[in-house]
Amino acid sequence: MKHFPQLALAAIALAAVGTVYAQKAHTAQPPVPGRYGVDQVCRDLNMYDSMKVTVPLLLRLDERQTQSWKGVETALTDARKPVEAGCGRLSAIPETGAATTRAARLEVVLNSSLDALRRVRPSFDRFYATLNDGQRKQVDKLFENAPL
Repeated sequence: MKHFPQLALAAIALAAVGTVYAQKAHTAQPPVPGRYGVDQVCRDLNMYDSMKVTVPLLLRLDERQTQSWKGVETALTDARKPVEAGCGRLSAIPETGAATTRAARLEVVLNSSLDALRRVRPSFDRFYATLNDGQRKQVDKLFENAPL
């Protein structure tokens, strides 16, 4: 449970998964399909729902912050849609094959993740502005381990 909030908030930054995937591609070892990156985005879809509960409990929100968080919850629900659609498109693209096939998979995930991030970011920024210094430090700490 210790790392769950880190994973939950990392969901906001789904587009960053592509960065991790790209960084791994530059190492001496070729990336292994299904271990991280592209496929991880689809496996982590439940984080959208679980973070709706985890973040308010972790930060102990006051009434004003709770109202602001409701905007993030709505955005998270909306942001899940393009990721689900992208994951559906991934099933039609082979996991292995030519570099162009892998690039096509990455493009689907990056585009759907960026769409999701753009849907969440404005409400998250407004929510973050309502936090006190201690709460911001908690959120910042959670993001230290996010693949940004």
